[in-house]
Order: sequence, then structure tokens, then C-alpha cells
Amino acid sequence: MKLSSFLKSYALVAFLMPLASINAFSHGGGTGDDTGCQIRIGNKYTMHMSGYIPDDRGGREFCDAIPETGRIIIAFDMIQSHLRDHETEIRIVKDLGPDTDIKANTIFHQPYQVHKSGTLFFDSNFEKKGKFFSLVSVRDHDETIVTRFPFTIGYPKTETTASIKVFMIIGFGLFLALAVWWWKNSMKRNSGRPNAA
Repeated sequence: MKLSSFLKSYALVAFLMPLASINAFSHGGGTGDDTGCQIRIGNKYTMHMSGYIPDDRGGREFCDAIPETGRIIIAFDMIQSHLRDHETEIRIVKDLGPDTDIKANTIFHQPYQVHKSGTLFFDSNFEKKGKFFSLVSVRDHDETIVTRFPFTIGYPKTETTASIKVFMIIGFGLFLALAVWWWKNSMKRNSGRPNAA
């Protein structure tokens, strides 16, 4: 395999790997797939939670890591239409650890009610960074399903961390290209050897 062909192979891999990883970083700490900002409520329902910083970031969407303090809009969208027929309660609570007093540390509370629009907004000013969690409770016939979704506010991802991730991706691309180059050359050498009598 010629060096020029090897370089082309590496360039292709190095180009594709960052593209494949963009979604993993776009939601500020989400899981990297289409469900990164979804709250799973039992096995039946899902709710999409999004954080927005209208004053500084425009329409950019964050998930479980909102990088700045200040005015923040948190939106909850019900994915399944039949979830809108059930009474739902939503709390946003300051997370002080395992013994957090939920009522005493609730900063937003939407009591049980049916949300026919399927969307709920919370617009507030967060002056200090911290850890929080949303507590979603759904009355589903004879049972109440409760789900907790942790998130942070005011902990930005540093440029250093992002750079390290980029170099890791490029390094993996180089390793993959070298492995392909070595394998092709091994196959070529083996095919040129005469069979033993």
C-alpha cells in the first residue's frame, strides 16, 4: 500500500470521527443519542427536558449540564399524547445530597394537573451555580410514577476538556488507519507466498 493511499485513508477516518462525535457533545452532557434530554417515566412515558439561556446563547439547547447562571428557561415537553391526559406534578429541587428536604428546597412547583398542551415552561433567575434535579410524578390510574432527573447549572465545560476530546478522537482515527494499513499489507504479503508442498 502506497504512503499516499495510507494518508488518504487516515484523512478520511480523521474527518468522519469528529462528525460522528458531534452529537455526543451538543447537549452539554447528554448521553449522545436522540434520548439524551429525555426523562423516562416508568416504562410507559417519556418527557423531554431542555434548558435555554435566552440572554447569551439564543436558542441553543442544553440538557443535564447548563453551563451558565442567570436567566434560564427550562421546558418540559410530553412525548406521548396520552401522557397529556394524566395528572402530572413537576418540581425543580436544589440537590443537597441524599437527605435533601424536597419541600424545603423546591424552587419551582407545578402541582398535579392535566396539561393538554403537553408543554410546560419554567423561567427563573439562577444567581448561583449548583446541582439540581427535576422530580416528575404522574398519576397513572391506580399508581403514581415518580422519576428523578439530575442536572447542573453554572458548571461550564472547559476548552481544555474539549480539546482533549478532539485529540482523543484524532488519535483513535490514526490508530484505526494504521490498523487497516497493517492488515492490508499482511494480507498482500501472505497472498504472495507460495503454498507449502
